[in-house]
Parts: sequence; C-alpha cells; structure tokens
Amino acid sequence: MAWGETPLALVVKTPPESTLTQPEFLQWAYAHLGKLQRLSAPELRDELPRSAIGKLLKRELREPYWQQQGKHIA
Repeated sequence: MAWGETPLALVVKTPPESTLTQPEFLQWAYAHLGKLQRLSAPELRDELPRSAIGKLLKRELREPYWQQQGKHIA
C-alpha cells in the first residue's frame, strides 16, 4: 500500500522563549486528535513564512519536503 502525504505539524511557539518540546507537544496532540489524525512528526519553528499582507505561504512550507521525494507539487 502506498501512502500520500503524511500529517506533519508545524508549530510556532508562543512566546518564542517557551520551553515546549516535541514529546510534550505530541502528548498534547494525541490527547486531542483521533487515531486517523496522528502526526508523523512535529516541527517547532520560530515563525512561518508569510507574504507582505500576512498570508501564509503554503508553497514555501511544502517545497523542502517534496524536494526530498524528487517530486514537485503544483
């Protein structure tokens, strides 16, 4: 069986000096998500890429993961 995209959480810590760790986040997330919504891994980031008007740039978020697969998403 071949899977498509794998759920990944991109987490921005607020405030940035928060001491949240990946295992702590996963513990919290699994308490709030169903079994089919389990995450492959969380990534803790300082910020997410945004346009000049504040719109989230999803293409820039996806690009590094698709490059690893040798594919390109439209």
